[in-house]
Amino acid sequence: MITLINPPFHEKTTYYFNYVTAKYPNPSLAYLGGYLEKKGIPFRIIDAKFYDLSVEEVLEMLQATNPGIIGITSTTTEINHVQAMISRIKRCFPASFVLLGGVHATALPRETLAANDDLDALVAGEGESALEMLAGSVDPYSVLPEIPGMYFRRGGRIVNSPPKVYGSGLEGYGKAAFHLWSKADRYFVSTYRGCPFPCSFCFRALGRSPRLRDPADVLEELEYIATRAPGCDLLIVDATFGLDRSHTEYILKEIIRSGINTRIGWRCATRVDVVDRGFLELMKAAGCRTVSFGIESGADRILKATGKNTTVARCIEAVREAKEVGLETVGYYLFGHPGETKRELNDTLRLIWRMNCDNIAVGIMVPWPGTRVFDLARRNAGGYRLVSMDFSRFDKYFGSVMEFENFSLSYLEFMRLKAFVCLYLKNHRFLDLVRFLWSVRGAAFKKSRHLARRILGRGRYGGRGGSEDAGAASYTKGSS
Repeated sequence: MITLINPPFHEKTTYYFNYVTAKYPNPSLAYLGGYLEKKGIPFRIIDAKFYDLSVEEVLEMLQATNPGIIGITSTTTEINHVQAMISRIKRCFPASFVLLGGVHATALPRETLAANDDLDALVAGEGESALEMLAGSVDPYSVLPEIPGMYFRRGGRIVNSPPKVYGSGLEGYGKAAFHLWSKADRYFVSTYRGCPFPCSFCFRALGRSPRLRDPADVLEELEYIATRAPGCDLLIVDATFGLDRSHTEYILKEIIRSGINTRIGWRCATRVDVVDRGFLELMKAAGCRTVSFGIESGADRILKATGKNTTVARCIEAVREAKEVGLETVGYYLFGHPGETKRELNDTLRLIWRMNCDNIAVGIMVPWPGTRVFDLARRNAGGYRLVSMDFSRFDKYFGSVMEFENFSLSYLEFMRLKAFVCLYLKNHRFLDLVRFLWSVRGAAFKKSRHLARRILGRGRYGGRGGSEDAGAASYTKGSS
């Protein structure tokens, strides 16, 4: 029996409160479950976040099934917590085979496996074929060298099998097993995997070549969601919606033909250089309500230097076209790009006010493992200095793991607040300002506490001139 686990929340953060207002099935486990179901492999999913379970409750559920293979997913921010949970699982179920996957494991496989002797193996990249081969073996340890993308121990050393070579498509993978969850408030659906764009702040965990899903599987998922939860929040979570124009247009036209668009709306994210007015009109007709653009910066030099390779002029044009066809627009921005100057940061602020998107999201650069920014920060290059490797503090809204040569972290946080306030004030959106302040009251409270702690203990939280804090040492063997 395979048991797949989405780990519990480590603490009741603002992310937790946002999550419980719109719970969703973990998309990675939903697609893994759909694959295993199609292959006829027995499995069970424990989505601790969806059902708000504690570690103790997860252990009780494992006790009831006497698990053989346990697969756990983890993000970077929660990896310390997950490592501690793995050790508890291994103490309770010493005969089980514990496998870790997810974006953090893919980015730092050797370091992640070395951090915990209780972890049996790690899979880098997608896990469908790895789980299938493990399930078909009498002894999981014996087949590890044959499974692409695996990291494991042999003779006291960490070794790895050859990396997984992705095929050209995802036909045969099946549809997500959303039916294994109770009715949700939010669903994530994808139409392809992989990303060809070399942005310095993103990690391409599922490969650089786009692999398209079978449109029939995508449409079955959409039909299921439209029937079961027509009022839910549906996100098509492709890294760049519309990347393969013909594939996407076929899906959109089938959504219209089947009438799915009359029963459910959805939102997506894309690039400004992928869409045009005609495509945006088709998206609108197919039920798209909101489109998000990764704009990132208001300076053409930054857009080129980071590998985004778009232009400010095209950003303005794409947002205007989306508004004209009746789509709600969201602009995503990052402050603290490599070598970014205060003048370029102010150019971004002016672009935010000028484009006047319906909503914006502004983050401060985080050196996510696997990205070029992470490599720069570890070398104290690119205007960065990494001050902590405590992964629990890797957060674009509340993190404090990196210093910037041209700014203090407090200055970037001030500029982020200024971006929101001025967006609404300069465009006379006073009611929107009130709504925004009310919607972020929980985050504002946490941020106030976060800033107070950093002010009272500046050295501990990596202020300019401070040293790496003791929390970085928490990412060691057997610790949490």
